[in-house]
Amino acid sequence: MKKIYKSKKLVFIIFLLFASSIIYYSIYYDKNQNEEYTSHLSPIEYKVRNISLSGEAALKKAELSSLTWYKDDLILLPQYPFKLGENPNGKIYKINKARILDYINGKDTNSIEPQKILIHGEGLARFNELGQGYESIAFNGEDVYLTIESYKNKLTQGFVIKGNINDEATKIELDSHSLTKINPQSNIFNLSDETILIFNNEIYTIYEGNGKNINSSPYISKFDSNLTPLGHIKFQNVEYRITDATTPEKDGKFWAINYMYSGDQEDLLPAEDEDFTKYGRGSSHKSSLTVERLLEFKIINNKIIRTETPPVNIELLKNGAGRNWEGLVKLGNYGFIIVSDYFPETILGYISYERN
Repeated sequence: MKKIYKSKKLVFIIFLLFASSIIYYSIYYDKNQNEEYTSHLSPIEYKVRNISLSGEAALKKAELSSLTWYKDDLILLPQYPFKLGENPNGKIYKINKARILDYINGKDTNSIEPQKILIHGEGLARFNELGQGYESIAFNGEDVYLTIESYKNKLTQGFVIKGNINDEATKIELDSHSLTKINPQSNIFNLSDETILIFNNEIYTIYEGNGKNINSSPYISKFDSNLTPLGHIKFQNVEYRITDATTPEKDGKFWAINYMYSGDQEDLLPAEDEDFTKYGRGSSHKSSLTVERLLEFKIINNKIIRTETPPVNIELLKNGAGRNWEGLVKLGNYGFIIVSDYFPETILGYISYERN
């Protein structure tokens, strides 16, 4: 009887060991299979199709820093508009949407020469010095709003200003009395509020650096239509830089440029990239520190959050050089128009994208 008991006990122990090994192997296999799957994710990368420009706006010295729509015209904002015209009038540029569509559709692939819009801003000459200038632009009817970057005592300071465009869309008058300061959210040189949004007649500006290691509690600055400050609303940590955004849709959704120049590693100190962890790196991003992509956000309940939509990853140049993307608009349901500043050159591009 005792031997039978011992035999049953031995069988039971062997069974427990076998079952434990099966459970352990299953957990270990699933874990490693998941890690292997994650490490081999290779999301789609979208190509940028260049739109050929001619004239002054195509030159590197234009340093285009933002895009927006005004009615059916694409507006191109240079960083130093007052250096591109005879004082006191500088200029920004416009291209009719129909002309852009003709180029994309192959109806007219001749280079596009943007038309000029004169811009006048008495008392704003101090913002036309090297390294400063105009960073973003948005329209609300005939009213126009711009953010400005300025340096003082090695501190980067942001401003927002209001103006008005005439009926013919040939001239903008900026009101220097509306100039409103925006305090920086870090002490990193050359970072300011580079993005401006208008939603429900309220003005939002987004700081350029929102990574975990440089800005632990990022926020969005909010203003009424007269640029009276309305305080701050909550934002979330987003690694790298945010340099421009599309006009928000009626539901509050918009896209923003999320860019990383490899040489900014020491300043931006990027933390773990949650998007790369979740969605994987595209093939051209796997061997590069440069990041070029678009992220979708939504204004909701007095805060701005990321949506569940995966990033639009942009295929990098084969030579590894980053394109300093500074301007972005949606082109209806066709995709996006994007523009770089002078690095590596002025590039106006089209990204074909249909949301699933």
